[in-house]
Amino acid sequence: YYASARVQQEQAEPIVGTDLVLLWRFQPNPEPIGQLVAGPDGAVYTQTGNGYVRVIDPNGALRLTVKPSRKRVPGVIADAQGRIYATGDNGALSAYTPGGDFLWSVLTDGTATTPLLLSGDGQALYTGTSKEQLDAYATDDGHKLWSVALGGVPGAPARGGDGTIYVGSAD
Repeated sequence: YYASARVQQEQAEPIVGTDLVLLWRFQPNPEPIGQLVAGPDGAVYTQTGNGYVRVIDPNGALRLTVKPSRKRVPGVIADAQGRIYATGDNGALSAYTPGGDFLWSVLTDGTATTPLLLSGDGQALYTGTSKEQLDAYATDDGHKLWSVALGGVPGAPARGGDGTIYVGSAD
């Protein structure tokens, strides 16, 4: 359902065979690829096959679109203030305001290959790269904080409750 139709009807479509209901549907062109990412305000962040990130409001309406890459966006995430961070197949990490205005962009050491992970305090971004390493970047301006060689292709990083970053690799 589009947001306006849902407001008018105040009902949701049941999904046959489950106790779930369809609240809304958004059909971007081109189709989304990669994982969907939920933002802190309930917005949904999706990547497309031609380098765009689309932000969908919790009611199903398109909020904004940014283009951080040429073709593929391996990682996208939003922080508590609504700033959007994205990695691209162009070897860059970029940041945007909650309204989609460009803040900064830095070249990464290799092409990002994993989803982005945000630190618990919102001060660092973590991504695995084609250089078989895990890199950390500052959210304020994108400068590199540290890097660690993994000896293999990295998997998606995860953050433990104590702030420890975990990542598997193909070695």
